[in-house]
Amino acid sequence: MVFSFNTSLFYSLIFTVLFSTITVAETQSFIKEYLPDLRQKTSTSTSTQTAPKKTSKPIGTISITGSKTFETNKIIEISKLKKGSTSTKLSLSRAKRNITNLGIFKKVTLNTKEKKDKIDISITLVENPIVSEVIIDGNTTLTQEYLTHHLKSTPNSPYNLSHIRNDIKFLEKAYEELGFLEAKVYNIERPKTSNSPLIFYVGEGVIDDISITGNIKTQDYVILRELDLRPGDKLTRKHLRSNIRKVFNLSYFNDIQPSIIPSETPNKYLLKLNIVEKETSGAFTLGGGYAPNSGFNFFSDLYWDNIMGSGQLIMLKGNFGLGVGGFDNSNSTYQFKYHNPWAFGERRSFTFKTWTTSGSFSAFDFGSQDFSFQSQKRRGVEVGIGIPHTYDIRSHHNIKYESVSLDTTNLSYNIYSYKFNLSIDKRDQNQNPREGYYHNISIEQAFKFRMKAIDFTQADLTLRKFFPIGKKQTLALKSSFGYIRSPEINNEDLFVAQYYYVGGSRTVRGYADNDPFAYGNSQVLSTLEYRYIISPTITVYSFVDIGFANQETLDDNSIVKHDITDFKEYKISKGVGLKFVVAPLGPIKLDFGITETGIGRLQVNLGYSF
Repeated sequence: MVFSFNTSLFYSLIFTVLFSTITVAETQSFIKEYLPDLRQKTSTSTSTQTAPKKTSKPIGTISITGSKTFETNKIIEISKLKKGSTSTKLSLSRAKRNITNLGIFKKVTLNTKEKKDKIDISITLVENPIVSEVIIDGNTTLTQEYLTHHLKSTPNSPYNLSHIRNDIKFLEKAYEELGFLEAKVYNIERPKTSNSPLIFYVGEGVIDDISITGNIKTQDYVILRELDLRPGDKLTRKHLRSNIRKVFNLSYFNDIQPSIIPSETPNKYLLKLNIVEKETSGAFTLGGGYAPNSGFNFFSDLYWDNIMGSGQLIMLKGNFGLGVGGFDNSNSTYQFKYHNPWAFGERRSFTFKTWTTSGSFSAFDFGSQDFSFQSQKRRGVEVGIGIPHTYDIRSHHNIKYESVSLDTTNLSYNIYSYKFNLSIDKRDQNQNPREGYYHNISIEQAFKFRMKAIDFTQADLTLRKFFPIGKKQTLALKSSFGYIRSPEINNEDLFVAQYYYVGGSRTVRGYADNDPFAYGNSQVLSTLEYRYIISPTITVYSFVDIGFANQETLDDNSIVKHDITDFKEYKISKGVGLKFVVAPLGPIKLDFGITETGIGRLQVNLGYSF
């Protein structure tokens, strides 16, 4: 057993030594071939047996043939080969790669000729075909002259693969900077022979078709008619954002997500709008309340937007007052509204309103500076047409007739008026806007067609501006200015319903709706709100309100008029609020305002404006 073990160990050692020797020798040969100076500089072996030395020879001459358009000296410089330097396989491979990367040579061949004390290198080149002209096919937005002026590929020179790669990047970046979403160079036709063109084929991202998904109630045509995009149009970021805004401003949807999908037609795309509809496009409100100065009150509102998915609107409001015990102050109000946004073609709208009120209503008494019951009847009708001048700029033209009987003062009159309204709306969206502006100016002229008709001119200007702060926050500023002119403007019995009243939940919050601090034929209102949008249906905010009207009645029943520049007569309130939407009820606003005297009041507004 001992002899057998030692014999085996002996043969194993012999095999290991032989194998190790062969491996080292072969490795040294490989290293010396590619890195000839490494062993000479670092070897410190004490072995008495060394491999024979093999030294590389320096470069003698470098000759270049086949280059017609590129300087010979420049090619040698780019190759990194230098006369007198050591020639290795690595340096020759690198030289070939450097010359090939110039991009203008179809073939690069390096040959070496070894002499006694040097190596001569000859480089044979085959140039790419000469480009006769550079053509960009498919560009309709950017001119041929502009694009070719910025390309590295030029006529009367060999086509250059390196330049072509840079030119592709330039072309696609030029379209990207213009907002094109899917523009790209999809093919290149290189010249096969000299004096042939180099052609870049550009696809500008054309829409092949448009589809809509997710709209269960809203009909397709109601959405598609809002779009300016059509098959054949180029798809840009600005154009897509603008069209999504138009659809979202219908106020029927909670979310709209576009998808861009390659179509079966090469270099064209399918635009798919993925829509999430709101739970309902209408609201029904039924409620009531009690106030000491007006008694019990019941109301019922029906608001049906997007009727049968057609985009039309119907609103019906009813209000019934049972009065306060001991007083004959029952009343009723009925209002009806119909609106068709596309009644006469592209965004040309038609609106019809009618209303009737009768009974004893709480009206402002200028003598007592308080509200008292007055018996009155009102019946009216208004017809309006909206005309788009652009998507953001619209004008409305309304004709109104109203008959008013004030039985308490034994006074009656009629209103025959025409109202012009011009608006410009640059908000990012009309529901919970975060940025942009929305301004409108209106002028109403009432004509004295009959003896009982009143003559007046009313001008109103409202300015709104929204400043984004963060992702869900915005600063909203609103200012309103109003003025009424009439030969009978000082007849307060006649103009009691036409005057501006400042102070209340819709003007300066915190002041009671039945206790305005000023009234008159001119007003100034301004509001600053800091809003935090929790969700599309919930917004919390803080506010500061400022208000002014040019008249007030003092305790001795004397009337005092103020100038609009008398800033000490402006009243200020501040507070916080919450706005939310309940699907079957519509929008609800809760405002808690504090007046200058420190009185705080919670005010509630619900439902849609008539």
